[in-house]
Amino acid sequence: SRVQSHLVAAAAAAAAAMGSWNTFVENMMSGGDSKDCAIVGIKPISIWASHPNGNMSGITPQQIDAILCVDRGALQRNGVLLGKKKYTVIQDHLSDDGMMVIKGKSDSEDQRCNVVIGKCETAIILLEGNLPHVKSTLNTSVKKMIEYLKECKM
Repeated sequence: SRVQSHLVAAAAAAAAAMGSWNTFVENMMSGGDSKDCAIVGIKPISIWASHPNGNMSGITPQQIDAILCVDRGALQRNGVLLGKKKYTVIQDHLSDDGMMVIKGKSDSEDQRCNVVIGKCETAIILLEGNLPHVKSTLNTSVKKMIEYLKECKM
């Protein structure tokens, strides 16, 4: 409903203003398997919090639009650009169960990595880790965060 949308937006704005989204990012990063993280609002598209100096702090609204696009085949063919890094789509279930896994290789760092993306009604969670960290570790962290946001009616 329209009232619920306004309440969610107000709650998100208040959380962002209080810095609590940064706490969520810190918690996501604390396991040691993660190297970058962002929480991005999708209504409207805006970065709620990101890892300081991380690549994901440079995500643009156009890049988030590309992840949310209806033409899922285009993502398979063209890959995904996040910040300044290009990724290949490995698994795309964003439309079905709200989860997506992409892999990439940074030109500057020459390190392969996985990014797990989770989506709920109002936000996308992006969590990156260097290989050989198993993507299931990242997957579990993102799923827990998405479940929490859904419990909060977000």
